[in-house]
Amino acid sequence: MDKIRSVKELPDWFRNRKYRKNLSEIDWYREVRKRQYLAGALEFCSRDGQGLATRRSYGDMLALEMHPQSPLLLIAQHDSPVRDLQANEIAFLRFLLKSEPVEPLLQEYEGLLRDWVDTAGSGFTPSFYDYERNLEAFFRRLEEDGLSRPFDAPCENGIGNPWLSYGRPMGGHPVIIDTQFDDDTILRTVKAWLNAKRKIDGVTARRPFNQNDFDDWEYYRIRELFDLETWASANDVKILDKVIVAALWPNAGDDISPIDILRTTARKKAGEVFRMETAVRFFGQLLIAHGENFLAT
Repeated sequence: MDKIRSVKELPDWFRNRKYRKNLSEIDWYREVRKRQYLAGALEFCSRDGQGLATRRSYGDMLALEMHPQSPLLLIAQHDSPVRDLQANEIAFLRFLLKSEPVEPLLQEYEGLLRDWVDTAGSGFTPSFYDYERNLEAFFRRLEEDGLSRPFDAPCENGIGNPWLSYGRPMGGHPVIIDTQFDDDTILRTVKAWLNAKRKIDGVTARRPFNQNDFDDWEYYRIRELFDLETWASANDVKILDKVIVAALWPNAGDDISPIDILRTTARKKAGEVFRMETAVRFFGQLLIAHGENFLAT
């Protein structure tokens, strides 16, 4: 593997580029999305065994001011993190439950639901009492035969929704909220549920991206760092850390150590920002704030 040992050996497009400062939140999204898109393409090349020529063609895209046109609407397609289930999502839940011993129970339960529809408008008629007796017998049998446990088990999201390219079932977890309770009880219970679910999923609570994040991203030169190291990876070369430091912080004062910033913070932050999870979350935040046409601004 060739090594780049001086700033003069870096590609012309990088040395000549003036990275814009003080970007808006929407412009920062564009910067994140195009690099996440490119990182994903290069990762696919590696998994698919693509040759150096193909990787270099993606690396050449760094020289362009390109912005992917796919706005992630299929992934973060709703303007609220809390909403009613849609018909296609209910169909997906039904698909998840097609396994023994749940499916036969569902078929029988669906018959009871049809009976309910047939009797709902009839008042306290003999057919209504028949429905009540059948429903009672159904749940009694569940208890007696030990079948209530799989029937009452929560619907887990193990395989992902095939309609969403990110594999996020319905863009979240299905829950039931009884709106007859008071607001404080509902909100306290939802918060407890959320904390427990995130602990299981290994996800911590996050605040929205804000100006402090954007200032950090600019300070740590994560765009420049990503562009250099991605170009190097695509072209099968190694840029020495001292060269990256000289290119990113050419006028660093004596009170900071750019090499430490690069190795302890900047690389980690770039790895966290330019990935699919960040792009999806950032897109969803802007979608809620500005509507789905925010990229047209």
